[in-house]
Amino acid sequence: MQLSYKTKAEMAILSFQNAIKLHNDSWILYRNKSYSTAYYISVVALEEFGKMQLLNEHAFYGEIINNTNTCNYEFESKLNNINSHIFKQQNAIDDFVYCGSKETELRYKHILDKEYNTKKEDSIYVGVRKSNRGNIRICNPLDINRKQSLNQISLVQELLLDAIMNVKKVGYYYDTIELTYYICKHGTVLYRKLKNLKIPISKEMKQYIKTVEKDPTMTKADYF
Repeated sequence: MQLSYKTKAEMAILSFQNAIKLHNDSWILYRNKSYSTAYYISVVALEEFGKMQLLNEHAFYGEIINNTNTCNYEFESKLNNINSHIFKQQNAIDDFVYCGSKETELRYKHILDKEYNTKKEDSIYVGVRKSNRGNIRICNPLDINRKQSLNQISLVQELLLDAIMNVKKVGYYYDTIELTYYICKHGTVLYRKLKNLKIPISKEMKQYIKTVEKDPTMTKADYF
């Protein structure tokens, strides 16, 4: 898929905006006790965040490859995964897994399992699946409970807060200057709105945010 730098940079910003919108929608559904639909929408929000990460990286490094007249088929093939749900899910948490401790990695392990995408589909559609023992089970979206829905929404809350905080507090720059500029310009308002939702987050992430707000030089790699 051949896309210009400008197109990929614009799509990265739109994906970030859409991730926040879907995240807010999932919280509204959760508060109205529509737990399975809230779970599904929250996973889609996470996928849009992963798409933002993919487009941001591809836009920047794609320009380097083009400018040096080199060809990297492995890199080019990554953009073909822009419609892969599993790839976007895993791409969304790459930074957390890479910078985090073993405990952090375990916390996101379920996303690295392809069953995560299966659970997403089961949260919205009635269907049937065959177990490892060969038994047939009915998939009922109403099996998604309050705790499962809240855990998923909390994860996306952490990803979004972290992305904004990295730019506004730590001074991190995304590969595309357009995305960095967007977060610099709108990040303070977005960050405040996200925190005002009062969505629970992990103690580990809560302490990290508290530390960074006091000491902007702190990064995930230093903390976790």
